[in-house]
Amino acid sequence: MNNVRLKGLGQMILWLFLTIIAVIVLNSYFGELSWSSKGWIISPPGAFALAGLVQFISGVPFNKLSSQWDSLKSWQRGLISTLILLLAIVVMLGVIALYLINTIE
Repeated sequence: MNNVRLKGLGQMILWLFLTIIAVIVLNSYFGELSWSSKGWIISPPGAFALAGLVQFISGVPFNKLSSQWDSLKSWQRGLISTLILLLAIVVMLGVIALYLINTIE
């Protein structure tokens, strides 16, 4: 594994751990807050964890990946963004379907 992937893995683990700690603390001290209120606190460490995941998967530093993304033509960015969105929707619907299948039994 190259150095960028290890750095990304470390970043992902660290920020994911901090996100879990934030969820535990928020649930124990402010148990009845809505998740929309908790999301403001949980989102930043979760975003850094996702940035680490991107570095881990791609093996490219995040700032270089960002400049490569910006160098794409607008139609290419639009197409890739649409495909990523569709993939995310399919994954979410698959998880919901598996949950519903398991709860019906």
